[in-house]
Amino acid sequence: MVDVALSVASAVGVLLSGGFVLYEVGRFATPQVAESRFDERREIIAYTVGLFVGIPLALVLLFYLGAAAAGAWLGAFVYLGLFLALREVSEWGLLQTWYFGDGPSGPFYALGFRSAIGGILILAVLAVALGGPVPAPARLVVIALESAALLALEAMGALVSVPRRYAGSGRDFSIVRAVVLGGLGYFLLAFGASSDPTVATFALLIVLAAAVYFYRSHRRVLTEAPPLSGATAPRARPGRYDRVGPAGPPGSR
Repeated sequence: MVDVALSVASAVGVLLSGGFVLYEVGRFATPQVAESRFDERREIIAYTVGLFVGIPLALVLLFYLGAAAAGAWLGAFVYLGLFLALREVSEWGLLQTWYFGDGPSGPFYALGFRSAIGGILILAVLAVALGGPVPAPARLVVIALESAALLALEAMGALVSVPRRYAGSGRDFSIVRAVVLGGLGYFLLAFGASSDPTVATFALLIVLAAAVYFYRSHRRVLTEAPPLSGATAPRARPGRYDRVGPAGPPGSR
């Protein structure tokens, strides 16, 4: 049963997160638009990196949910703080690299990265939920909403916490706001998971609706991103021995 639960959880986590990236991020790539606004290869790499980063985050999330279910809220809040700090630092670190952060396409890579983390979180929560006896239909509804809420929270956090340099009109896209919103969302998620199915469903619907609302309100960092050819060229890096190669085509010298 454990192997079946893990297989189902893996399929659901990857399909939900990968399908979201394919649909949402893919809308800004050719042939949906005249010219892609991000590098597809980098997007795939960002998603893959997110899968690996999601593994330790999923462990911390399970510790948090377990402590909350046991009523040990002091320990739960410690795990929640660690979880929020790790996920924000990981996105910040990704966008500080030259490969992902140099140019206006950073929000696309952050979204792919955090969606992959959401997929691993879904995998972990589903594997635990399906590892025991077959859940009742009401519990299955809660599990489905919990999975959608996890992905929505990560997608929202990806755009809310992108650096200000990606916000064209200077809106405060900040890590502090992402931590506050994410903390409230994950608190309601744990509160619902430790309650009866009716309360859990109501709490998860609130989390899902709020996450979708804040995601859509910050989505303009994607819609206003310029095409790759219209973006500012990355800073030139000196070649070997600090020499600059010929400006003309090969053979012009």
